[in-house]
Amino acid sequence: MWIHRPDALEILARKVQTRVIDDAVAGQLESLIVRGYAYLPRALAPAVVDRYAALFDRIWDEPPRGLQYIDGEGVVGAVTAAERDRTVRVVSLHLRSDEGPEMVFPAAVHRLLGAAYERPPVCFQSMSFRHGSQQPIHLDTAYLPLSHDPLALTASWVALQDVTPGSGELVYYEGSHKLPPFLFGGRSRAVADGPDQHEAFLAYLQAECERRGLLRRTFTPRQGDVLVWTAALAHGGAQVTQPGSLRRSLVCH
Repeated sequence: MWIHRPDALEILARKVQTRVIDDAVAGQLESLIVRGYAYLPRALAPAVVDRYAALFDRIWDEPPRGLQYIDGEGVVGAVTAAERDRTVRVVSLHLRSDEGPEMVFPAAVHRLLGAAYERPPVCFQSMSFRHGSQQPIHLDTAYLPLSHDPLALTASWVALQDVTPGSGELVYYEGSHKLPPFLFGGRSRAVADGPDQHEAFLAYLQAECERRGLLRRTFTPRQGDVLVWTAALAHGGAQVTQPGSLRRSLVCH
């Protein structure tokens, strides 16, 4: 992807000069290039988000056949309503929602990613969260490897509700996408090529972000806001300090 090239800002300037992209998308692309993420406030109308969130709330009592869930033990086939307050991710629920296409690719997100990829973007997976993940700082490239180009992955995070402090907010380090990569087995960004190095990988990320004094951001969006980030942005989930609080969100890759 051109946004990862050393001369990305110069390419962006030429695209603006030749009117390939408008100023609004240019500002978002500059943020992706420089900071590793772009914030798109109010990308989705509340009514659209409410309908998707209502489906998400309903599936625990009326689980659709074949729906998959991910918990700390891996992929599971079903989760009961009594178990829904575990940190469980529902896989690709957007495929079962009339609002799915708009939730995955709000117009502003579609424009931004289309400009970044220079082609229509594709979503191969979504995960709907009820609670904060409380994951340590990590990179998507470790778990979702793309064989042709690990950095071709992007992610979007859609707020299904207003997010409040203490709910296990998304956290990320600004500029961390420029850190030297941790190579599993000395050759790969994918944890599958060196699973015994996973703890060392997590420790490296946290230590490097702190050593370089990178700004740690905490995301407390309003409903319908979207954050888009690049494959190598270090991010995770803050600890839940308000027990029982929800942090419903939709993450797309």
